[in-house]
Amino acid sequence: MTSRVLLTGVFLAVCAALLNGQQCPVKPGAQPFQQEVSGPHDHFEWYSAYGADASVGNGNDFERHVRNLGAGLLKYDWTIGRMYNFGLPPGHLDTLCVNYGRANSARGPLYHGRLNESSDTSVWEGEGESSSGRIISRFTFFFVEKTGDPQVDIVLESTFNGEAYSYSVRNIGRAAVRVGWHAFRVNLVENLKTVDSVSVHVVRAKKTPDPPSSSSFEIGARSESAIAEQIKEGEPFEAGHVLSLNVPSTAPPKVILTNLDVGALDGRPLAGAALPILLRSR
Repeated sequence: MTSRVLLTGVFLAVCAALLNGQQCPVKPGAQPFQQEVSGPHDHFEWYSAYGADASVGNGNDFERHVRNLGAGLLKYDWTIGRMYNFGLPPGHLDTLCVNYGRANSARGPLYHGRLNESSDTSVWEGEGESSSGRIISRFTFFFVEKTGDPQVDIVLESTFNGEAYSYSVRNIGRAAVRVGWHAFRVNLVENLKTVDSVSVHVVRAKKTPDPPSSSSFEIGARSESAIAEQIKEGEPFEAGHVLSLNVPSTAPPKVILTNLDVGALDGRPLAGAALPILLRSR
């Protein structure tokens, strides 16, 4: 069965999460978009809000979440919300927090369930350039394991100081995962490593077995097996581990969206998000 882009089953901290000027949950700067969806197969809530960041020059913080109010696993693809999850456990909350840009609104469907039902949604999102020279994204999500419902907490940060671009992917949660970071089909970790004069520092977790072959289920233009392969190309992250990259350059920045996909250590795709970063414009 085909689904659209199932982009990030992710959870934004229920309590305030302060990350270098980024803070969520936000104090809404305008009426939040939200709705409780109750149907024969799924019961959940979606939510989107934004608020001015507490630090001058940091723009706005954008908060989104999907809460599973049902009794079974929730599979959803919130393309316009840039979040997806293959199986959000009952009673748990996936959310995303992004510090970036001025506020704009957009509309689009949220696909959910094995039958690929859809609900109309609206989101607040950032646009324009990052005046602070930094974009921070944080997502936390839940997934099912034999040991229970682990929580994963990932932070992606990109900065430009006029002389270099710096990138950091941090696992600040308690669960070990595999992470694939791509722009379209480009492996950003490998691509940034091969740029001339790039300084790379990687904190590696222990190696894990290659992921098994996956089903033909599709997420947008990417099949589940393709996502598994992209995760395989990525980094195994133990709790507390960090991947950091530094690219010397004075070229002005532009903002692009990148896919950060997360899987279990055995390669099973779990969830992901489309997150903005700063990239050299030439």
